[in-house]
Amino acid sequence: PADSDLPVIVFENARISWPADTEYVDNESDRFILRDVNISFPVNKLTIICGKTGSGKSLLLNSMLGEAELISGKIRVPERPFDCYDQHANKDNWIVPHSVAFVAQIPWIENCTVRENVLFG
Repeated sequence: PADSDLPVIVFENARISWPADTEYVDNESDRFILRDVNISFPVNKLTIICGKTGSGKSLLLNSMLGEAELISGKIRVPERPFDCYDQHANKDNWIVPHSVAFVAQIPWIENCTVRENVLFG
């Protein structure tokens, strides 16, 4: 298959948990861990992650951002190209190929302009 057909985000036998404070958590049985995660997200397709409260949806998404602890396995996500796309961006062409967007469930905004908030996050 061509490179453009390969999945951009892949989890391979991943074990993921929220970062633990070892002062309060003695062993793995005291932690919520997603185990044996094997999933690949199709290119140029909308993927929806749904499940019950506490099932690990936010943990899965945050692990893509590197904000969760990868205990074992692999997570492959796209890297931003070294060349900057900003110079080519305009109102008709603003989508960066192989980019990932994430909208957190808890909204936040800094006390500044909309532009500054978008650039910040």
